[in-house]
Amino acid sequence: MLAAYPMMKDAIARMSAEGAKLNGTPLSTVMTVDAVKSQEQIAQEAKQSEDDKSKDSVKDVNSIGGLLGGLAKRAAQRKADSGGAENKGRATIMTSTTEVLKLSPDVTAADVGVPSNFKESK
Repeated sequence: MLAAYPMMKDAIARMSAEGAKLNGTPLSTVMTVDAVKSQEQIAQEAKQSEDDKSKDSVKDVNSIGGLLGGLAKRAAQRKADSGGAENKGRATIMTSTTEVLKLSPDVTAADVGVPSNFKESK
């Protein structure tokens, strides 16, 4: 994923730094990674969309193929626009859910003891 989204490296580092500030143990965590377009990218797409609309209005729609192609393109554009303004310029890349299913207070001395083959080096 880092190859496809190089900015993930910075996001993971920030997530680690912010996670260190938390107290306690999370029992349920949902992490969503979204790709968000910059203001420049949104403006460029809007300009390109306006240019495409002006080109479509100039096209010759006298032929059946031109008319059907124009109607299909408008239907696809309406479907894309109906996604809502809040999702415009945003795409979910990954969602990860982590849950702790069982906690056990039973701990033996062997679980927390120093291993028998441990050698201290000075």
